[in-house]
Amino acid sequence: MILRRSALSVAAWICCTALACSSCSTTNDAPADVGDAQIDGCEALATAYCARLDGCAPAVVFRAFGDTETCRKRVVLDCGSAIGAAGAHLQRSGLENCAEAVTTMACTDLFTGLHPSACAKPEGERISGAGCSYAAQCRSSCLRTSVSVDRWCGRCDPEPTEPECDAVAPHEFQLVKPIDVPGLSRGTDRSGCPQGLVCSGEKRCVEGAAQGAACSDTEPCLRPLVCDGGTCKKLGARAAPCGLGMVACNVYEGLWCASGRCVDIRKADEGQPCPADLGGNIPLCARSSTCVEGTCVPTKPDGAACVMGSDCLWPAVCLPDGPSGTTRKCVVAACST
Repeated sequence: MILRRSALSVAAWICCTALACSSCSTTNDAPADVGDAQIDGCEALATAYCARLDGCAPAVVFRAFGDTETCRKRVVLDCGSAIGAAGAHLQRSGLENCAEAVTTMACTDLFTGLHPSACAKPEGERISGAGCSYAAQCRSSCLRTSVSVDRWCGRCDPEPTEPECDAVAPHEFQLVKPIDVPGLSRGTDRSGCPQGLVCSGEKRCVEGAAQGAACSDTEPCLRPLVCDGGTCKKLGARAAPCGLGMVACNVYEGLWCASGRCVDIRKADEGQPCPADLGGNIPLCARSSTCVEGTCVPTKPDGAACVMGSDCLWPAVCLPDGPSGTTRKCVVAACST
């Protein structure tokens, strides 16, 4: 199973490297210049997003956050970081309008990153070439230019007219992919696709096919649909038959294949054992914890010492603590210059 790798993706969403900007602003709470009204907007958006994510993909909520309340708190933290990011102009009214639209988002839109028009970002101040962590900082978009497990870097730049993409792992294992909060987008990955598009077998960003539509390697389905026999279908439901050559089980809903049927994935909380079963399947560790030597090892709290990005809980990342860079801490960061 690839599930245990998911924590790496969650933790790798925020910072800037020296290639894009000379410094980062960091915080463990909302920035001091973020007003109560804006935080109210963050609360509304976080509540709506986490509820919708739990409705579409409860396994994502469990894997990334453990529960919806932790999801809400972490999204509020990310929202505060976005509001305080240099050049961004996010306001309470816009966040609340976005929150209302999120409540009715289709799951395919949530997974593909096709955000409601109400969540469109206000134009930011940063010009082309400037460092960015959020699209809202830029006049155009924020394109990611350097990614590792513990750093995030971007530059303000227009979206490419003919975007290319890298082939991705089977989408049914990308439990962290949906963590792209409408209204707080971190922009487009140069190795990924702009919002609303999916990567084809030809490594081109194209519009995904809907349920029941024809599909192929060059005409992929919208997430979380799967192409089976030339037609886009839903992933396997609970008790559905599964196996080699059959539709995969809906891992987003917390299902995997065992003894020829889609059954509930075994789950484990932080600190609990996570032994593999006879089929080699490893339990889903909660709250981005990682299964190491048979135990779900918890992530570090914000401000704690860390070694790599997977040590931290999104939206925190593992960054050097001080100019020497000899020690590192889990912090929430946004490019400031």
